[in-house]
Formats: sequence, C-alpha cells, structure tokens
Amino acid sequence: MNTQNIEVLQNISNDTQIPLISATSRRDSQTNAVISGQVTDNVAVAEVTIDGEPVRLGNDGSFTTSFYVPRSGKTVEIVAFDKKGNK
Repeated sequence: MNTQNIEVLQNISNDTQIPLISATSRRDSQTNAVISGQVTDNVAVAEVTIDGEPVRLGNDGSFTTSFYVPRSGKTVEIVAFDKKGNK
C-alpha cells in the first residue's frame, strides 16, 4: 500500500463529522416537485438517499430528483452517508 492510500484510510478512520446537506424544493407541475441540492463532507460522500432511494451525485456533490406529490402534500427524508458511515 502506498503512502497516499494509507493517508486516505487514516482520514476515513478518524472521520467523526457528518455530511452536510443543503437542498431546496419547487413545484414542477400541479402533481410533481423537484428537489435539488448539494452534499459535502470533510472526507468523501459515499451515498445520498431520498426516501430510501439512492440519488445520483454530480462530481461536486450536487443532485436533482423529481417525484409525485399528492394533494395532501409530502414529507421527504434526505440522508447522506460518508465513507465511514456517518450520516
């Protein structure tokens, strides 16, 4: 294992900070909404889910997804995990 790989593993194993999520939502139509945002982490973001479904991230941690919103409204949960598993 080279020095760079060892440093990355040490950073991950010492990581205690959770990823930070910034997000906004807007109505796309009467029945659909769009959530977009960005996730950052002090080491590396591993995964982001919205209501349990994985979301594709851009190289800068950005994401966008759309979904159906019933008349009664909808609450969604956005969760981000880093390489150590902090969320």
